[in-house]
Amino acid sequence: MVRVVVLAVLCAGCAVPPPPSPEWSIPSLTSYAAPGAHRVVTEAILLDYPALNKQLPLRVSFPQEDGSYPVIVFSHGAYSSKDEYNLVLDHWVSHGYVVVAATHSDSTALGVERGDPEAGSEWVDRMADLTFALDEMDRLSQRIKGLTGKADITRVAATGHSLGALTALALAGVPGTDRRDGQRKRFYDERVKVALMISPPGAIPGLVDNGGFASIKVPSLYTTATRDIVMLPDTTWEWHKDSYRMAPAGDRMLIVLKGADHYLGGVVGRDDLERDPRADDYVDIINGLTTAYLDAHLKNSTRAEAMLAASDRLVSPTLASIEQK
Repeated sequence: MVRVVVLAVLCAGCAVPPPPSPEWSIPSLTSYAAPGAHRVVTEAILLDYPALNKQLPLRVSFPQEDGSYPVIVFSHGAYSSKDEYNLVLDHWVSHGYVVVAATHSDSTALGVERGDPEAGSEWVDRMADLTFALDEMDRLSQRIKGLTGKADITRVAATGHSLGALTALALAGVPGTDRRDGQRKRFYDERVKVALMISPPGAIPGLVDNGGFASIKVPSLYTTATRDIVMLPDTTWEWHKDSYRMAPAGDRMLIVLKGADHYLGGVVGRDDLERDPRADDYVDIINGLTTAYLDAHLKNSTRAEAMLAASDRLVSPTLASIEQK
């Protein structure tokens, strides 16, 4: 449920109080944060992936209603899985998207121990997983009842959380280093038209540098939080803003959630954390603004564009701040 933040103003002797802040009462904003009109169908499937000698677990979700919908590929955070982000992924589906989420080989769901330092060495396979899933959309449509004709891979968003956000950045044009051979590589997929990153990392020695963030080729939205995870010495949560800061100006948006952690208040990416009392508000903000961003860039929605242009005035400053460039 979308929360409406009410600002009470106590003004002794004031005959006419100031008008309330619009915040979440604006219909155009609440409509994006509320569940959409589409019914969500979800199938779990194992896709044979001979090139990497494995089966790739996928969570494929799509609207039950007929139509042609843009495709979102999603990459989870390190050690997480495709099944820890339903609050966000199903929201996008309800607004008219086909969402394909993979479980990568560094997942605890596949037997990896949380904290295993070798997990990051397989980062390049993450981009391959999502590119392969896009390549196989016709085959997936044949195997999954009700999916035929619904996935439009000419309109694709690359999305992800944490290490998965770095995966999305790579598919959107940011180069990185393959730790297995030390080679700097590019993973850009021309089908990707927009990128959404939840808590993306900043520069990581031996993986990606700040200069690489300037190579992004598509419109991009970034999120972080004031209690986001601190991963490297001599850094703060603001390290997560670096990929936004280094990106060239033009169609860039940054959302900073105030008081939230790396997991939007303990509700995505892990199932073993204490839930923040404001978690629903954080999820509403992310769901609302990311859905509007997707609609603006994959559905050419002028309504979404107008809302995004005013978004810094529509979200309560007690919950989030928004930058655009």
